[in-house]
Amino acid sequence: MSIKHLPVPYPSNRQRRVKNGPLEWRGNGGVTWKRGAWTMGWNMQFYDSYQAYNALDSAGTILQIVGAQGSRSIPGQMYHDLSVRYVAPDGPVPFMRMLSGAQIQLGIQNVFDTWPPVVASGGIGYSGYGDPRLRRYSLSLTARF
Repeated sequence: MSIKHLPVPYPSNRQRRVKNGPLEWRGNGGVTWKRGAWTMGWNMQFYDSYQAYNALDSAGTILQIVGAQGSRSIPGQMYHDLSVRYVAPDGPVPFMRMLSGAQIQLGIQNVFDTWPPVVASGGIGYSGYGDPRLRRYSLSLTARF
């Protein structure tokens, strides 16, 4: 697991944590468990809160954006993903040996079906760090012959 504090390259506090600036905190952590042919992984992404306005917006524009948003900031976000993989072992009969090493993997992105925060001031209408597709599933089968 890693937690990384990104340095903010701007000299003024006004330019920190604004919509077009870097996040003060962003983290990604995960764990993997393996037993025999099975592997399971859990991953988490965290995005810190940030201001609803841009660094160089005028005071009047900031008041307008805050009024539309209902808050000065976009809340922090956290998303969780899960994956499970099975790798077929060598088998005693020719058909099973042919599938030796084949992998099947199931993934669930955004396990808790978390909505990205709404961003009222132009753009796409939601935080770009989130995904409006919400919970998604993936399934893959890999085999070599």
